[in-house]
Amino acid sequence: MDIVGEIVELTKKLIEFESIAGKPQQLKAVVNFVEDYLTKNTSLKVTRLESKGKPSLIATFGGTKTPKVFFHDHLDVVPGKPEQFIPLVKDDRLYGRGASDTKTNGAALMMLARELGRQGINNKGQVISNVGFMFTTDEEIGGQNGVKYLLDNGYKCQFFVTCEPSRLNIVYAHKGIIWAKVKVKGVASHASRPWDGTNASLKAYEGLSRLYKIYPLPKKEAWRTTINVGYISGGDAFNRVMSECEVKLDIRFIEKDSPNDIISNIKKCFPGAQVEIVEKESGMDTPAGDKWVRQLAASVKRIAGKSPELKKGHGACDGRFYSAMGIPAVEFGTPAHGLHTDEEYVLIKPLETFYKILWDFVSCL
Repeated sequence: MDIVGEIVELTKKLIEFESIAGKPQQLKAVVNFVEDYLTKNTSLKVTRLESKGKPSLIATFGGTKTPKVFFHDHLDVVPGKPEQFIPLVKDDRLYGRGASDTKTNGAALMMLARELGRQGINNKGQVISNVGFMFTTDEEIGGQNGVKYLLDNGYKCQFFVTCEPSRLNIVYAHKGIIWAKVKVKGVASHASRPWDGTNASLKAYEGLSRLYKIYPLPKKEAWRTTINVGYISGGDAFNRVMSECEVKLDIRFIEKDSPNDIISNIKKCFPGAQVEIVEKESGMDTPAGDKWVRQLAASVKRIAGKSPELKKGHGACDGRFYSAMGIPAVEFGTPAHGLHTDEEYVLIKPLETFYKILWDFVSCL
C-alpha cells in the first residue's frame, strides 16, 4: 500500500472514535490508538500527559522537550450524527467527522513520524532528529488543557505548525477572541402598562446598537474586529414586561484593537449591566516574512508547483499559545470541505502533495 492509501486507512480508524468533549473514554481511546501506533512504528520517545481529563501525546527524538519544530494535530472533534463516525470513501472523497478537521492531518503526521524513523535523512545527509509531534484532545473547546498545558510544562520549539485544514495555504495570523455575557436589568410591569416598567430587552437592543456603531458589521470578508450575538434570553410570560435579559457576545478582534478597550466599550454601551468575561485570548500574530514561514512556503512551491497564499484567519487555533510566547506559529494542512457539517469530507488526491510538502520541509531543517 502506498503512503496515501496508508494515510486514508489510518484516518478511517481515527474517525471511528467518537472523540468529542463529552465522551472522555473516547478521547482516551483515540489517544491510546495513536500512542500504540507511535510506540510500535517509530523510534521516538512517546510521552503521555493529562490535564483535567484531556489526554495529550508528545513524541520526540530522545525525549527532548525542545525540538526545532513541533507539528501539532488535535484528535477531538465536534459532535456528529452516528453515521459520521463510520468512514466512507466515495469518488476520491473520504467522508466522516474529523475527515477535514483534522484527523486526516493527524494520520499524515503519524506516517511522517514513522518514515522519519525509517529514512530520516535531510538534504545534507544528516539524520533528522529535531522534529517533534504533538497530539491533543481539547482544541474544539479552547485548547487550555492541551497545547496550553504542554507549553506551560516546557514543551517549546522554534516553530510551531498546527495542522488545521488550510487548503495548503499558510495562515500566519488570526484574530483574538472575547466571549462576554451581558446581563441587563429592567423593571417588570404588566404588559398592558409598559410605561410602568422598563423592558430589559429594549435596553439590551439599545446597548447592541451602540456597540455596533463602534464595531460595524462588515458586509463582506474584512480584517476588522467583529461582534456576533450568539444568544439572547429573557422573559417568562407574554404579558409581563421583561425584567432581565442576557446577551452572549462573541468578539473576534484584530491586533490594533486592545481587548481591554473592547471590554471597556462593552461596559459603556450597556451602562449598569453586569458584564462577565468568559474568555479572553490573544490572536496568533506571526510575521508573514518570518524565516520559518518562508521556508515552509518554499517547500509548498517546490512540491505543489505554486506559492501558497499567506493568509490571516478569522477563527482561532492552538497556535495562538505559542505566538503569545514569541514563538512563530502557523496553521498548515489539507483542503477543507464541510467543516462541522453533516457532509464533512477530505479529498484523497491532494493528500500525497500534503505529505510530500511535510517531508520536503523536514528534509531542509
